[in-house]
Amino acid sequence: MTKELKGEHVLVMTLAFFGVTVAVNVMFTIYAIGTFSGEDVSKPYVRGLAYNRTLEARAAQTALGWRATIEAVREKGGAAISAHIEDRHGQVKSALIVEA
Repeated sequence: MTKELKGEHVLVMTLAFFGVTVAVNVMFTIYAIGTFSGEDVSKPYVRGLAYNRTLEARAAQTALGWRATIEAVREKGGAAISAHIEDRHGQVKSALIVEA
């Protein structure tokens, strides 16, 4: 006993397929929006307002003309990090305070 495949059956199967697809997409979208705020950095508005100060600080640093080379060497007991800093005339800078 074989049932005939009618247009109604094809319509129901097609609607069911797309209904499941849309339901899964809605579920994924709700989950994605709920778990990601869209912010790449904390306090983006405040950081955006302070961006001109960041640009001024970069320009001041560039105006100094300093060049820095940093080297890290791994040893058995740990690692050694050294920084060599010169001004625009090639004079080595010493007694600098480094903040990290």
